[in-house]
Amino acid sequence: MPPPTPPQPTPQPGKDHAEADWRSIMERAGPYPLEAFRFVREGLDHTVERASALGRAGGHDRSGQLANPESRHVSGQQLCLGLRDYAILQYGMLAPAVLRHWHITRTEDFGRIVYAMIDGELMSKTPDDSEQDFAGVYDFDEAFSAAQLSQRIGT
Repeated sequence: MPPPTPPQPTPQPGKDHAEADWRSIMERAGPYPLEAFRFVREGLDHTVERASALGRAGGHDRSGQLANPESRHVSGQQLCLGLRDYAILQYGMLAPAVLRHWHITRTEDFGRIVYAMIDGELMSKTPDDSEQDFAGVYDFDEAFSAAQLSQRIGT
């Protein structure tokens, strides 16, 4: 099996993906494996795509914010909700086990991964963004309970 490839976030000015110091980025974030970074990157794309589609339809996202179809920016809260939905879409009933395996057990873990990638110049933020935006967005036990998973999956 070939080694995993690093996530492919949208390039930011000044840093090429090939130049990314993944070891440093991962050390900065904490105990998360490379797969967790890939998941967050792919989940960000999923969340932005959903927000853009909602914006084109004139809708609001699940956090109650008006979706903007022109922006690729989402808030920490929007991203956490999108990552929850993406985990369920990708892994179904196994979503909580997969996230736990990656040491992701609360929304603050998503923030640590995102901000390590921002520090590594692989993602960007606005002046209004903060790592605190990821704090307590939802309780993992509740968000990934059997009842919630069944409801979201439709089983």
